[in-house]
Amino acid sequence: RGIAKGRRNNSIMLRMSQLTTRLGRRSLASVAARKAPVVLVSVAAGVAALAGEVALAEGPPPLPFESAVRDVEQRKQQKKSGSGSGSGSEAKSAEEEQAKEKLPFPGQFEQMSQLANGVFMMFPWVGARMNLVVPVVQSNEKQFAVQHQFELGPKTEENQHGAVYKFVPQVQFPSVMLMGEYAPATSIVSGSFAHMTGKYNTRIQFQAAPPPPGQEDNMPFGMHAELEGRFASTGVVIAANARSEVLAMMLQSITKNLAIGAHLHTNYDKQLSTTTLAARWRQGLETDNKSGSDFVINANTDGVLSMTYAQRVNPKVVLAAKFDYMPRSSDPRQMMEGCSASVGYQYASNNFHYRSTLNDQGTVQMVLDTMIAPTLKFSLCGKMQHAAQVYDFGFGLEIG
Repeated sequence: RGIAKGRRNNSIMLRMSQLTTRLGRRSLASVAARKAPVVLVSVAAGVAALAGEVALAEGPPPLPFESAVRDVEQRKQQKKSGSGSGSGSEAKSAEEEQAKEKLPFPGQFEQMSQLANGVFMMFPWVGARMNLVVPVVQSNEKQFAVQHQFELGPKTEENQHGAVYKFVPQVQFPSVMLMGEYAPATSIVSGSFAHMTGKYNTRIQFQAAPPPPGQEDNMPFGMHAELEGRFASTGVVIAANARSEVLAMMLQSITKNLAIGAHLHTNYDKQLSTTTLAARWRQGLETDNKSGSDFVINANTDGVLSMTYAQRVNPKVVLAAKFDYMPRSSDPRQMMEGCSASVGYQYASNNFHYRSTLNDQGTVQMVLDTMIAPTLKFSLCGKMQHAAQVYDFGFGLEIG
């Protein structure tokens, strides 16, 4: 159970980061936050914080989208293997040889740096939080659970109450998943619908925020729709949202170790378009516990360059490094100001999950999750920046 929750944290944090990238830097919640408090809201997983610069918080639901897709694919494979159980050993060996010759499925473009993102995608919080998961229905065909999330921290411009409560119901059937979230403090409502068939998956997400003072007739509303295709050696995603943004992504396996991809982002309202090209070299990592490494490099037409390297030393230890460059000036003397670098590591065992990172600004971040009991998880996080004399810590409990 500890391993499942640890991996679920990595998967959901990654999905949240990807969602905020697609929805853009300006969220609807930032509009409502001009004179109203902003609460942590998630559209895809129920725990993203939307306020100006989007901040995310941990607190993954027990029914992540990626694991649900894997469950659908596993059930299909089991049916195929069951129907063909009467074939002889020769047929099985021929199928094994064909499988060896086939190119592997590379995943989706936004998952190219999944191993490294599992180390770097952490979002320390300040104060205390508790997540109470109440399973209502649990069976092989359907699951229904309700989350009650409580957060207590210092009052800020984004969170003027200090205390936050969120109600997160979620339902999952074999190929359908529904999630919602309601935050009474700000009356922000969000939800998502996902239909998973294994090969073609559809997601629809929405968010509604109260109108700003004096603009009662202008209620902010946003929607994001996405179609995902999983083919033998190609991953494709096409998405669009209510702000006239269209995204198209593709990742193609060239060899068993090399995959290349492209990402196109177009904003029709602002008449802007950005193209990103990327390549990934992966050695090993055939399964979640297999040792290996991967190196990812991508660059876009805005001059942004990013590189990540991750090494899984053994099933418990992952080492990672990241380098980013974002041009801030055409002056050659100021070109290096847009550079940033980070290193980090992750240790995960049955009941213990620890991640820590250090960047070029001297900022140290850490998140620790440990299972105290089969249904009780304790979390501790911290962020320290000695040069700025910033020391933030938080802790949390998850029950259920």
